[in-house]
Amino acid sequence: MRRRNLIEVLLVEDNPGDASVVRAVFGEAKSLNRVHHAENGLDAVRFLRKDAPYQGVPTPHLILLDLSLPGMDGRDVLAEIKRDASLRGIPVMILTSSRTQQDILRCHEEHANCFISKPEQAEDLARAVRTAAQFWLDVVTLPGG
Repeated sequence: MRRRNLIEVLLVEDNPGDASVVRAVFGEAKSLNRVHHAENGLDAVRFLRKDAPYQGVPTPHLILLDLSLPGMDGRDVLAEIKRDASLRGIPVMILTSSRTQQDILRCHEEHANCFISKPEQAEDLARAVRTAAQFWLDVVTLPGG
C-alpha cells in the first residue's frame, strides 16, 4: 500500500483564474497535499530559498510553474531551480499558455520534468491538471514524499 505522506506543492501562477482551477483540482486529489502559491517568479525563488518572508516554509515536493510571470519569468525561475544543488531534485511541471517549440525545447534543456500547454477553456484546463495531479501525486514516488 502506498504511503500517504503530505505532499507539498508550490504553484507559481499569476493568473487568479488558472490558480483557482489548479487549487480546486489538487483539492480533489486522493493524495494528501497542500498547495502553496507564489504569484510571481521572484516570490517563488524567495519561497524556495526560504528568504524573508518565507522563513520556515516547507520545501515543496513538486513545483507547477507558469512561464509568463511578472518580473522574473518562469524560464529564469526554472534555470535558478536547476542551478541550485539543494533544489534541482524537485520535479518541475511547466504549466503555461505557451505552445512555442522554443519554450518547449528550452524547458526540457533546463531539465523540466514535463511541459503542459494550458488549454484555453477552464474545463479543459481542469481535465489536464487533474490528469497531471493524478500522475504526480498518486503514481510517482516524489523525492521526500
